[in-house]
Amino acid sequence: MGKFVRRALLAVPALVAFLYVGDYAAIRLRVAYPRLGSAYDSVQVVRLFAIPLKNGATEYELDALHPQQTVHCVRSVFPHLGCRPCWYLRRNSQKPIPMLIFFDVVSPALATASGPSMSYQARKWGRTFNNGTHSEIMAKR
Repeated sequence: MGKFVRRALLAVPALVAFLYVGDYAAIRLRVAYPRLGSAYDSVQVVRLFAIPLKNGATEYELDALHPQQTVHCVRSVFPHLGCRPCWYLRRNSQKPIPMLIFFDVVSPALATASGPSMSYQARKWGRTFNNGTHSEIMAKR
């Protein structure tokens, strides 16, 4: 029993690697010789936002600027050449994009000692500061 499990644990990753290499070779052949079939395709993806509300419900809203987006994909089983597989995009083309709500939390000591919160300063200047402390932002004034 132990020998079988060991062999299976070695055979499964080897089989997946063999399939990936074969899939990649098929895609490279399709790119080199288009008469074998197109290697690329495109999928229309609907940009639907899932916005959580305070009461726990979820509101769904289409993107106002770009309600549909054309995404290029590769016709294979695995992702290759920087593109996702077409079967995956077609399966998830109607899936909503989850949006998160971030709250501005300021400790009382920071608010009283240094003045306005860091996010207030960022909004005031029209910039966002990554990894900056409040004193560094006040020094940039």
